Parts: sequence; C-alpha cells; structure tokens
Amino acid sequence: MNVAYSNTPDFSFFCDATKQINHMITHLQSAHCHDNEHGDIECYIQKEGFEVLRCLFQGYLDLKTANEVLHDDVYSDQGTHLNHIKHNTKRKLTTLFGSVTVRRKSDSQRLHNSVFPLDAQLNLPADQYSDRIRQRVAIEARKSSYDEAVQSISQTTGCYIPKRQSLKLAQDVAQDFDDFYRQNRYLTLEKTDNLLVLTFDGKGIAMRPEGLRECTKKAALKSKKLNSRLSAGEKKIENAWHKWLLYTRRYLIFERLKRL
Repeated sequence: MNVAYSNTPDFSFFCDATKQINHMITHLQSAHCHDNEHGDIECYIQKEGFEVLRCLFQGYLDLKTANEVLHDDVYSDQGTHLNHIKHNTKRKLTTLFGSVTVRRKSDSQRLHNSVFPLDAQLNLPADQYSDRIRQRVAIEARKSSYDEAVQSISQTTGCYIPKRQSLKLAQDVAQDFDDFYRQNRYLTLEKTDNLLVLTFDGKGIAMRPEGLRECTKKAALKSKKLNSRLSAGEKKIENAWHKWLLYTRRYLIFERLKRL
C-alpha cells in the first residue's frame, strides 16, 4: 500500500487507535455510565485504555513496515549474499499494552538462515517478550514469588505472561550479573586519603583459650562460664554460622535483583 495514500484523513496507520478513543468517549457519554461509581469508570478506562496504547504501538510498527527500504547488498554472518527477498513475514511481540504483530521483509538464501533488517533496527528480542516486559518481570520477581509476579503483571498491564516464561525471563535478565561487577571492579588503587574501616561484632562466638589476649584471658577465668551447657546470652556456634550464611545468601539475591 502506498504510504501517501495510507496517511490520508480517511485512513492512516493510527486509525484503529482513533476509533478506540472515540468508542470510549461515546461509551462514557452514554446513559449506561450515568449512574456508575468512579471505581467502575476507572476500571473501564484502564482496560480499554490499554487497547488504545496497543493500537498506537501497532500503528507505529505498521508505519515502519510501510517505510522499510529494500536492500540489495544483504549478507549473512558467513559472507553469503542473501538475494531472495520475502515480503510480509510476521512475528508476535508481547508488550505492556498487549500483543502486536511485526510485519517485515526477510532476506534469505538456500541453506542459510533468514535475516530481518527491521528486527535489528528495532532491536527486537529473540523471543516474543519486549524489553519493558523483561524489566517489569525483574522488578516484580524481586518483591515476591513468581505466582504473585504473574498476577501483578496481569492486573496492572494489558498482557499476560505465564509463570514458566516469567521465570526464564528473570534468569535471562540476571545472567550478566557477575560480568557486570567484574567490569566495574577496582583494578588500581583509589586515589584518596580517606580510610575504609570495617568493624565486625563477634559477640556470642566462643573463642579458644589460647586465642585470647592476656587481659581477656584473665577476665575469662573470672567469668561464670558453664561447661555442660550454654551460658546466659551465649549462642551455639553452628546455629549462628548457619543464620549468617542464610542472611548473606538472601541479601546477595536481593541486591542482584535490585540492580537489574
């Protein structure tokens, strides 16, 4: 379809969004909504509003498809000239507003994978879920369980993502965690006169007598330490060590998700 014709007042790539807005306005002005409570109207606008946003996104993608330029010099990663062009190939993209369809041209050659220039221009992911969906899954997954994350996304966006897919997206987002901190580690000494002081509380951890200082050893001899059971305020070493490991593990997982 000619681009100039497509953008006439009678028809444009965003006519579906215009129709949806006009439909919402007509509904809000009708007698059916005259006695509705504000909560019902709020729910209606949210639900139908996502459809407006989805139509706007779809219109933008259709406009990109109509303006896509044919390239005669497309090559694969192996250097093979891809001279077979196929029009109107489709793929699904799930966004925060709902599912849209991306139509684009493909360049291919026998025994070689097809190449989609528009996919690279839009930086589309390999799967169907958009970048904002991935970000939302990472934010919700760090707060609670995956079941609650799926429910929250379903209630506050225009899309639905299954639990297994949300788990995979969270894993994909966190896969570069170690590489990120490895790139940002200090390789040279920091040029500063400030001191970094670390203090540790060893209260409740039993010490061997030969490891005590002289003044501490004298104070220990005067204490009422029980040999058969724990004294008042004394913690079992195994339990304290286990709790410290559990707390450290939870803290690291929380910090990893927080930095996504």
